[in-house]
Amino acid sequence: LLGFVALVYAQRDVVVRLSTRRDKRVLKALKYFAWTVSVLLVGFYAMAQPSVTHVLTWFHSLIYEWRWELFLSDPFIFIFWWFIIASVFIWGRGLFCGWLCPYGSLTEMLYKMAGALGLKRFQFSLPLRVHDRLKWLKYFIFAALLGVSFYSMGLAERLAEVEPFKTTFLVGVWNRSWPFVSFWLALIALSLLMERPFCKYLCPLGAGLALPTTFRFFGLKRKQECTTCHACQAGCGPQAIDNRGRIDPRECLLCLDCQVLYYDPHACPPLASERKRRSRAGLALTPIDGRGYYIPIEVQAMPSPRATPLTAPRQPRGWEQLPLGKLLRQELRLHLLPWSTRFLQEPIAVRAAGIGLAVVVTLAWVLTATQHVGPAVTLAWWIGWSVYEVLTRLRNRPWVKDGPWWQMNYRRADLPDMIAYVVTKNLLIAAGLFLALQAAGVLDLLQDLPALKWLHE
Repeated sequence: LLGFVALVYAQRDVVVRLSTRRDKRVLKALKYFAWTVSVLLVGFYAMAQPSVTHVLTWFHSLIYEWRWELFLSDPFIFIFWWFIIASVFIWGRGLFCGWLCPYGSLTEMLYKMAGALGLKRFQFSLPLRVHDRLKWLKYFIFAALLGVSFYSMGLAERLAEVEPFKTTFLVGVWNRSWPFVSFWLALIALSLLMERPFCKYLCPLGAGLALPTTFRFFGLKRKQECTTCHACQAGCGPQAIDNRGRIDPRECLLCLDCQVLYYDPHACPPLASERKRRSRAGLALTPIDGRGYYIPIEVQAMPSPRATPLTAPRQPRGWEQLPLGKLLRQELRLHLLPWSTRFLQEPIAVRAAGIGLAVVVTLAWVLTATQHVGPAVTLAWWIGWSVYEVLTRLRNRPWVKDGPWWQMNYRRADLPDMIAYVVTKNLLIAAGLFLALQAAGVLDLLQDLPALKWLHE
């Protein structure tokens, strides 16, 4: 199943070209097949529904002790999670959330069936301004669960029952007490009228997977005209396209409806305009190229769409302008240090405070790995540094990569972009630092030093 879905999505350009806005039978057949197998096989049979508790367990294993047997206790979930981790960094959270999550697939099918059975006139989506506020609720739930887990994992697991996964697949609806049944019924009833309400606004697992989606390799295709055209936005079920035409990768469920319009000469306004112009002029309709435009009749290179150039602070030099060694050094400097040359113009006290905070946070993480300080202390320092880094980068380096991470395609970052980038990057750096020090034996050496025992007490 995982291989099938990955192959289908990897060939998404072929799939969407076989569909149009009025006829999506090919795309729907593939998605309905994946949803059905996910619900029946993954959910009810294998009971391998991923949960936010697995994410919390991963955090705690990284900080305290990594034990493979803990993760190998359920082979289906183990396999599923390796796929999820890989796919999140390749395509984003949407491949799991939109195609493979058993509960998400169940609610999506219920929504589609309700519309086909006559409830379509009652189905609705929230106004975009309301949606843009409510979507942050799942991130607050995830942050709260993560924070509580550092004090009591048991309490965090009980609070994680905000996920209806256990009620749906593991225990069964009628084997739960009335509060769980009522909550489950309310979500199902709402899912008949609104597309994936739990996924959009409440799911802490989706929020946890949305953060590293900032690091995805491949995004969806867009045109220059997408900044002013709202055709895709009007039909976006997850409401992941803003008024500027930009797709929010953290909210996108990769349904591919916008990509169908991207190549549809009757539904995409730029293509429809060009089609009509050529028809009136008696010109041939050439094939549509990979950038979503008709191939020019005269053989000539079309200028590739360019992002709006950034103003100061200056954007990094492109990957094609640097040799490999300098490129790697630039990458390390950009990700490890939030400061630019502007930082040298700050007062010396400000510079000293920033560098000192970076040193203290690194030391706190190392000491936590040696179990000389509690994880709550490290969490507090890490949150403090993350807040500082977000604000510093917005001032000094207000951009994030967009597209493949082995290239240098940058775009200006807003606050959610920067928060997602900083949180995920710092966790990856911390994990890499932990594994490197552990492999080198440094952690064992520090743990045995008597001078550090007072920190543990």
